[in-house]
Amino acid sequence: MDEREKRNTKIIFLVFSPFMFLGLFRLFFLFFFFVYGMTFLWVAGAEYSRTILVLATATSAFFAGATVVILYRQFKRHILGEPDGKGELL
Repeated sequence: MDEREKRNTKIIFLVFSPFMFLGLFRLFFLFFFFVYGMTFLWVAGAEYSRTILVLATATSAFFAGATVVILYRQFKRHILGEPDGKGELL
């Protein structure tokens, strides 16, 4: 892969990564909102909608961000062929 193809591929990844982040954020938010909602209802027996919303939002933002970072590291290593300096697996 020459430098022009690498540059174009990197631009395409950077264009699609916000959409990927938003999709993953929504997926994780639905999952954690359900998990935290059921846990709070089971433990406390009452609804804490703001607490559940804040916990689900923070957790899903962290997981979506971490997933995009891991995908970028894999993209950089395996598609572009650039070493990332993190060892063999990442």
